[in-house]
Amino acid sequence: MKVAEFFVANTPYRFPINTVKEFLNIFESWIASSTLNDVQGLGRFGHRYLASGVTQIFDDFYMRHINRTMVFFRGEYPYLRRFIKNWRFYDGEFKPDDAFIISAPFSATGEAHPNHQAVLEQAEAKKFQL
Repeated sequence: MKVAEFFVANTPYRFPINTVKEFLNIFESWIASSTLNDVQGLGRFGHRYLASGVTQIFDDFYMRHINRTMVFFRGEYPYLRRFIKNWRFYDGEFKPDDAFIISAPFSATGEAHPNHQAVLEQAEAKKFQL
């Protein structure tokens, strides 16, 4: 089994699918019930994924796109530069083999990156995988 296949095959979706769906629905309700925040619109996301945390998500994404160049803003989660071999900081352009990573809220500030929306629109216009 290739490394990338391992990360696809060994996901929480190996659990009974109804158990995962139930957990994800309950989790969304729990977030919405909080009086400490006002998170809205989670139900509009087409995909939900059960993960141990942000580091696991970065690992999974990288392993699925291991032959691509990972691109991110300066100030992004420092873990990325520690284990990704083929990476670069975003310089205003995307190349055909790039895979762009952006945290939200942004790792360096805890807020949206000032160029968040613009870079997502640029990537979408060019049909790049985010």
